Amino acid sequence: MPAVRTYHLTERGRANQHAARKRWRLNPENRMKETEYKRRRYQTVEGRAAAASYYKSLSPEQKEKRNAYHQAWRLANPDKQKAHNKWSKIKCAYGLTRQEWEAMFAAQGLCCAGCSSTDPRSKNGWAVDHCHDTGALRGILCQYCNTALGMCEDDPHRLRRLAKYVEEKGVSCA
Repeated sequence: MPAVRTYHLTERGRANQHAARKRWRLNPENRMKETEYKRRRYQTVEGRAAAASYYKSLSPEQKEKRNAYHQAWRLANPDKQKAHNKWSKIKCAYGLTRQEWEAMFAAQGLCCAGCSSTDPRSKNGWAVDHCHDTGALRGILCQYCNTALGMCEDDPHRLRRLAKYVEEKGVSCA
């Protein structure tokens, strides 16, 4: 049996290797290859089965070590973990990547599609508006507009009647 060769990189060698990987990832064609690989690896039944099989093959000590590492990372990087959770939920619920979401938001002028506010008025940030019947995405809304639309059950007639009521009755906060 041939001997296994191990390579020990110097600090400079690791830096060069890191720079080469970064250059590779910056190439859009390579980026697409990597994205396609990840899609096949993690978003297909076979890929998830392979990942599950690998995890099941770990010893209890390895699982404990892996879980401890991830827990320590989450505690050391709460902002990154929060952002990851946010974008994972958006991806899962609406099929939107962060880049697609940002492009959609930029296309509507970096403001609410309903009221043109630049403030989401919520600690949860902006809401993705979608049709509950078809699942089609409509835009990015502030929390108030999203809540109002939801309370009116996406009914344009109800919204018009409400607007007419407010205009006629002169409802004001003063």
